[in-house]
Formats: sequence, C-alpha cells, structure tokens
Amino acid sequence: MTSLDEIRTILTQHPQIKIIDAHCHLNHESVNENETGKPVESLASILAVMSTQIDEFSKVSKLMITSPGIIGAFGLHPWFSHHVYDDSSLQTKLQHYQAVLVPSSKSFSKVVDWPRIIADLPEPMPLTKFKSILKEILLRHPKALIGECGLDKSYRVIPRNAQGPITFNISMEHQKLILCAQLEIALGLDRALSIHGVNCHGALYELLMRMSADGRNPLKVCLHSYSGPPSFLANYFPKRSNSGTNSHNIKAYLSLSYQINYTDDPRRWATFSELLNAVPANRILIESDYHGITLSENEDKVLSDEKQNQFMENIIKKISEGKEWELGAALSRFYDNWMGFTGETDQKCS
Repeated sequence: MTSLDEIRTILTQHPQIKIIDAHCHLNHESVNENETGKPVESLASILAVMSTQIDEFSKVSKLMITSPGIIGAFGLHPWFSHHVYDDSSLQTKLQHYQAVLVPSSKSFSKVVDWPRIIADLPEPMPLTKFKSILKEILLRHPKALIGECGLDKSYRVIPRNAQGPITFNISMEHQKLILCAQLEIALGLDRALSIHGVNCHGALYELLMRMSADGRNPLKVCLHSYSGPPSFLANYFPKRSNSGTNSHNIKAYLSLSYQINYTDDPRRWATFSELLNAVPANRILIESDYHGITLSENEDKVLSDEKQNQFMENIIKKISEGKEWELGAALSRFYDNWMGFTGETDQKCS
C-alpha cells in the first residue's frame, strides 16, 4: 500500500479528520493545461486559496461562495506591492514608480527610460482605496484570511518594453508600507495571515513585532514555505517566561511545502530536520503552494491535478518520517493545528 492509499484509507475510516492545504493558488492562465492531464478531485478537503493581486479577489470570492471547502485569502503579494501608491501625498504615476522601483545592482549604471518603463505598468491604486476594498471583502467573508502578503528582498520587476536588460527591486520601505496596511486590518478584524518572506527574515520579524506590540488581538501569522535559517525561528517560538507568557504577541505557525522546503535531494534532509525541530509540534501546517485550483463544471467539487496531490502526499510523508509520527496521528495533528491557526480552538505553544 502506498502512502497515498494509506492516507485515503485513514480519511475514510476517520471522516472527522480533514486534510488542509494551508496555501495554494488559483488556476492561472499559465497553468490552464494541467501537466498531468485530466483534473482530479483534490486530496485536501479544505484549501486556503490565496490572492496575490487585487483583480483575483473576485475569483477567490466566487470559489469561496461556491464551495464550502474553500477558505479564501485576500491580500497583495509583495511582488505586486508597487501597484498601490501612498496617497498621503499627491503623486503622479511617474513619481510613484520612480520612488518605489529601484534599479537592481546589475542595472544601476544603465540609463532608465522612465516614460517607456511606466507605459507598461498599471495605473497604481491609492492605498486608501486598496485598504477599503480589502476590508470590505473580508467583512463579506467572515472566515477569510489575509494573504498572500509579506516582504521579498530578492524579487525583480522586469518591464517588458525596457530598452535592453534592466530590472528593478521594489523599495523595501514601500513593501513595508503595504504590508503594514494589511497587518492593521488583520489586527482590527482579528484575521490570520499567510506571510511570504524571502531574504528579509529579520526585517519581517521586526515589523511583525512592532505591529503586534500594542496589546490588541494576537497577530496570527502563517510563515508560508519558510526559507530562512532554522535557528531564526527561536524568535517566533521563544521559551515561556516564568509567568507563562511569551515575549511577544505573535501567534506564529509554519506551513511547509514539499517543493520548497524539501526535495528528494538527500543533502536537504539536514535543513528540513532542523526546521522540524525548531517548530513546536502544534504549530506545523502543510501546504502545496500549487497554482491550479478550480471548480468542476457543475461546481460541486474542488479540482486540481495529480501534481498538487503528490505535493501534499509527499510533505505529509516527510514530516511524519521526520517527527516519527504515525500517519494517522500526523493527519490529526495537522488538522488540529489548522483549527488553532484560524481561531477555532485556542492552542498553547508547547
């Protein structure tokens, strides 16, 4: 019996256990043709489907309305944070993009033809309007999360109509501004967030600390496909003080994906094992990070393809092996952890 067969048997015998994909994405045009052929029913019965841009909000909302198995997440990914501008002062489109797009080190010496560059970029949305849209759709969906949002120091914007090879970083200060706006809404509405962080783990943690410091609701964050040093996670999961409380107001979880956090390369096992050891057992979630979620023609089933199911099967198996958990116990724990993350139960960090 394969691990997938064993997983399906456990789910059949214990219908109260559900597999939750903590982070996946819509079936975008670039992946409309499923690589493995005919769409199949997702192994996960609950899927947290992320938005990355504002124009995805309506699509995710429709999925959430149509299928009880979809938990929508609405947010602005750091890769698209330059599509929103700070309207606390008057700015033209040109002024905005000149302020937030910084030529990367390899492009710094090149002359930037800004009129040509911005002709290919969208008219930016005022930050106040973005916050209003985000808050309105979250109020419409009381179970929804915020995401995917975060910070990314590595991402490069590559304009299609630039003359010659030129790339831009998105200003970290601007990314922080956009993330802070989403964190404020999360705290105000007591919503959990799915957080993207690449090559800026210290800056992300400091920002989360600052935003959670006023003693409101705990800031509930899922560090999606965490790529930082395992040792840094001690900041998110500190040992309890004598009073029994943590030193911050961040309720952190880690969602692990097979293709980012683990591969079949045996050299990656050491880092993966270190990650597992650095996270409390009741703060581990699982995800596919797969871009391929849609509905069946009669809208009664959530569909993806075998690749998403393989990603989920593999990460379940690898975590179970690494933690020396029986498969049934692992599935039950992942489900309980998700309920704790979304606020259905109040788990303590152990």
